[in-house]
Amino acid sequence: MARANNLPGFYVVIDGIIGCGKSAQRKQLEHYLPLNFPKNEIVFTYEPGGNPEADEIRQRLKHEKMSAEEEMNLFAKSRSITLPQIVKPALELGKIVVSDRSVTTSLAYQAFGREIGIEKVWQANEKAVNGILPDVIVYMNVGRDVCFKRSGGENPDKFDSEDVAFWDRTIKGYDEMLKFVKRISPNTHNLIIYDPEGKLSIEETRLKVKEQLYPIIKHHYNDKS
Repeated sequence: MARANNLPGFYVVIDGIIGCGKSAQRKQLEHYLPLNFPKNEIVFTYEPGGNPEADEIRQRLKHEKMSAEEEMNLFAKSRSITLPQIVKPALELGKIVVSDRSVTTSLAYQAFGREIGIEKVWQANEKAVNGILPDVIVYMNVGRDVCFKRSGGENPDKFDSEDVAFWDRTIKGYDEMLKFVKRISPNTHNLIIYDPEGKLSIEETRLKVKEQLYPIIKHHYNDKS
């Protein structure tokens, strides 16, 4: 199988707006992936953050007021720490890496939600990404109103207080992001879990992810064996 990058491992990114259920699905993968791929080492991470240095940036991004460009650059700075220290070494060793968010988030949130533009956001992140693009993007496409009801619980951050217009732009941005990543990384697979009314349970969603994702991972490692 053709690879999105030239490293032997397999890079999965789960993404979507707040409240879409991506973190719940990452937890499902943490439980079930090792059972289904017992011969593979699996690394789970997240962006922004992933280690103490990047986690400090994460807290700033979640709670500090800043300009759109400052936000864009801080996301890129966190990425410049996480990718070379966590993701790339694991991929070099042939491991499966599952990340809750990646540059894909910036290409939706900052490019469209903050109205910076996708080319400018990519330019700010391209050096940090350094060719490490997802083999699979699992996009949790859940309706905005459903996501609003789920998000902003006990520890709301600044994104939870954004207005409807921001989220409408960001949701549109995810569609554009998927097209953009496909253009710069033709071998990236886009898996869309479409649940506009939020009717799917965590288990039903897990099975949809499994149905689409697991065969691609198996194919990748079978090609290498």
